Amino acid sequence: MIRQFLPQKFCSNNFSRFTQKRAHFLTFGLSLLFVSEFASAWTFSPDPICRVTEKQQLIEIDLTYDHATEIYAIAFTKTEAPWAQSQEFSIRFEGPRPKLIRTNRHQFSADGFTLTASDTGFGNVLDGLQYNTLAALQTGDERIFIQIHKSFPAIEAFRKCVDAIRI
Repeated sequence: MIRQFLPQKFCSNNFSRFTQKRAHFLTFGLSLLFVSEFASAWTFSPDPICRVTEKQQLIEIDLTYDHATEIYAIAFTKTEAPWAQSQEFSIRFEGPRPKLIRTNRHQFSADGFTLTASDTGFGNVLDGLQYNTLAALQTGDERIFIQIHKSFPAIEAFRKCVDAIRI
């Protein structure tokens, strides 16, 4: 079949090795395409309020700044089970600028799947998200890790949105 049209060096065993290498390369390329297609993407939106959203396998993140109330909020919605109820919530950022933030002013949604922390200042949270690679969210004994290494452009746009509104 195809062998008769190929140079001699691709025939017999060489042909099968050539075909295997091409198949592996093709498989690798398709897997990269598949992974990048479904990889997380931090998304910024300026309307109607400054917002960054992110969906990961076990959690959805929604960061907002509402210029009418001048309140920042970050909501973490679990997709499989409610949060462990706790009096304290912490975020530990890991990477070039590690940071630990704790609060007792967080709230749980009625169904327990969403945890929201809000405040009039979010500089430490924004720095943690923008300049690190991993965040560990903790309530009680429950800890969830989220990838944040791709958040830089969205957080940068979020900061510019907030700055433009405040002027």
